[in-house]
Amino acid sequence: MSPKETQLSSSPAAVNVLDPEQGSERPTPSVLNLTELQARLRRFSIERGWEPWQSPKNLAMAMMVEAAELLEIFQWMSPEASRRVHEHPDVQTHLGEEMADVILYLTQIADRCGVDLPSAIDRKLGLNALKYPVPQSPGPLIPKGVPTADTSVSGAPGADDSALANP
Repeated sequence: MSPKETQLSSSPAAVNVLDPEQGSERPTPSVLNLTELQARLRRFSIERGWEPWQSPKNLAMAMMVEAAELLEIFQWMSPEASRRVHEHPDVQTHLGEEMADVILYLTQIADRCGVDLPSAIDRKLGLNALKYPVPQSPGPLIPKGVPTADTSVSGAPGADDSALANP
């Protein structure tokens, strides 16, 4: 790895990229600093002349395309296979790339709209806690219409785990 590259992942499929802001290697952060990320994304966009096209509307549409690419990875997996993607480093790496795309676009939307994401997240979690209080009865609650092991659809495309082999 050259001195101006940074490793994005510790997985075997790690990608090395030029880090022009630092000019040297730096460890992968374990905590996401949104303010720093937003500044890096602004610089990235300005350096490439992308600002005129990065309206909140366009960024939201691009984020949805990336979210669809994330969904596509799971499209034909069974629920059980989707719970075991961590056993398949190539699929896990692909998932990470698509998740990163979604977060990068979401972060840019928040930056351009003046939304403080940590505050918005805290507020939303509080609202969800009020809307969905902890049940007083023991045992798991299964929402209406959610198939259980007894009612799952058999014969559906991808009902086996073979989809993990073909991301």
